[in-house]
Amino acid sequence: MKFPSFPIGRFAVQWAVFGFSAAVTVIIVSIVYATVSWGSLPTVNSGSGLTATAWNDLVSHVNQSVKQASPVITVSGSNVGIGITTPATNLEVHSATAAALRISGANGNSQQLQFGSVTAPTQAYLYSYYNGGSPYFSIYNNAVEAVHIDNLGNVGIGTTSPVAKLDIQGTMKQGNLTTYVRTPSFSQLPNTITYPILRQFHDSANWSEGGILVEVFTFNYNASIFDYGMSFARYGYGANSADVLTKIAGSQTPTWGAVTQISGNYYYRDLSITVPAYYIVTVRITSPIPITSDLTSPQANVVYLY
Repeated sequence: MKFPSFPIGRFAVQWAVFGFSAAVTVIIVSIVYATVSWGSLPTVNSGSGLTATAWNDLVSHVNQSVKQASPVITVSGSNVGIGITTPATNLEVHSATAAALRISGANGNSQQLQFGSVTAPTQAYLYSYYNGGSPYFSIYNNAVEAVHIDNLGNVGIGTTSPVAKLDIQGTMKQGNLTTYVRTPSFSQLPNTITYPILRQFHDSANWSEGGILVEVFTFNYNASIFDYGMSFARYGYGANSADVLTKIAGSQTPTWGAVTQISGNYYYRDLSITVPAYYIVTVRITSPIPITSDLTSPQANVVYLY
């Protein structure tokens, strides 16, 4: 009796009988899957029939692929495990030695790991960039770069071009003290400019209360003059009381501006410093009281730093 030949995957199997059970069907489907996935099953020569040896080899390869000594990929409910049979999260990668998850692209260019919803897929993500130039690593939040690590190991917070091992542009808090550093733009050098330092709010009853240490580093355009100034601003210690501004050292002294009405009984006033032409100042403020960046909502016991 001549047996018909059926192509399966990349090899053909000849049948001794025309009918076959559901169990055999499952085995054949497993063989097809393993053949397509692994490409390493033995083939049966055309016209030779399916011998016991060939069949046993097929079964052994299928068993080795499907039932390995250590788990490779496991699906448990909606969780997927790699190297683990009981994944506890949507995707869990496990190794008995050193687990690793690598995301790579062509020539190491622009790998990303994104976190977000389908409506805002880039709200937060990790980003690695190489592309033949200077590699860097970034952490984005709300689609804005929050942390930047360059190829020299410099870490920038609030800046994409850090020039020190830790470069922070903005406020920095240590314990109960918040430090803020600001250097006015060099584009204003030819003119005498008054720069605001902080804004104090009146909450319809009292001025915000507290004391702030103001340090001013002043130098001219060719660095032939350097001056360090220190002032202590104590303000709002009584209802509508006059503020105390004590200069400890230096030639540049901050001054309080006029009281300006926001609306109703809400007011504000600014502490500013005047910089002569061709001078540059860096202002460092250390404050134990809260700081706000919201100029639309006057609050008690807070200040706004420019």
